[in-house]
Amino acid sequence: MTFGIERERFISNKRGSIVPKIKELLPIVHSIANEKELPKDLFSFELFAGQIEDRTPPCNDLREIKEMIISYLKRPSC
Repeated sequence: MTFGIERERFISNKRGSIVPKIKELLPIVHSIANEKELPKDLFSFELFAGQIEDRTPPCNDLREIKEMIISYLKRPSC
């Protein structure tokens, strides 16, 4: 059995309105993931064009999930 975490995030403009911009955003996110040596398949479309999903890879236990999330958080931001 493996475990993972998926997070859905809304895409919003400067006024805080949700906007259907996944087609423009996802290629940028994939490029940044590549620069940070993250697998681009950690980020994907959601059914609604105003959302983006990020996920952990499959992990064997909760300790491994925790370590994965912490390692992502320790990477320099863009």
